[in-house]
Amino acid sequence: LKGLIESCDKAVVSEKWLGKIQVQEFLSKSKAIIIPSLWYEADPLTSIEAASLSVPRVVSIHCSAANDVCNMEDGIVIDPYNVFSFAATLKNIVDGKIDMVAIASNATRAFNAQMADRKKLNKEFKW
Repeated sequence: LKGLIESCDKAVVSEKWLGKIQVQEFLSKSKAIIIPSLWYEADPLTSIEAASLSVPRVVSIHCSAANDVCNMEDGIVIDPYNVFSFAATLKNIVDGKIDMVAIASNATRAFNAQMADRKKLNKEFKW
């Protein structure tokens, strides 16, 4: 899979922790972010940051970020244990068979709606 990703034009792969400034810089140059987590994490911030910056997300069904993604609408949900399906999805992205521009736009729209809902709740409950 890493080979398929790296074969993309201007592919950048990061497998390490990035600080706050580095994350925004990295994401702003990204065409998409892939979060193939095998564990249910407490809403990985990377997914939220990507949505806020109009970066399409490809997230694992096993990760809590999948709860924030409407599959094929504002992100793509994959099963990292199914390597053939995962690879096929990535190949469809690389081949332009999935409209990543629309997914990115929808991700930002969904992010903004979530933030508006949170502000409304905070105001209503005065937390």
